[in-house]
Amino acid sequence: MNLSIMSVQQLVDVIREASAELSSRLADPVVDRVRAARPNVVVREPSEDDKDFALRIKAIVASGGYVSAEDRDRIAALAAEFGPWIKRQGLPTERGTGAWRKLAQSRRIKPAKER
Repeated sequence: MNLSIMSVQQLVDVIREASAELSSRLADPVVDRVRAARPNVVVREPSEDDKDFALRIKAIVASGGYVSAEDRDRIAALAAEFGPWIKRQGLPTERGTGAWRKLAQSRRIKPAKER
């Protein structure tokens, strides 16, 4: 496009159209979305016997059963070495009864409401 051979009116029209195009592009900003890569999570697992024990305790809690102090101590000992795995199973990592009581209450089935 040779601007030196254009008349003044043609040059004004080109500038007006370019200005209108620029304002429309600036009014609607282009957003490039890039999907984030999922992080790889590496979790050390306990032995098969310890995994079976922890999953059995998880089933007991889910069914509303009682978890003895000895079992809570064993889960806490496992959590000292394999804390992230125990947390992923939804079990508390401490020996105290507070977290276990809270977990049991969150798993209880609420009674139906009368209509």
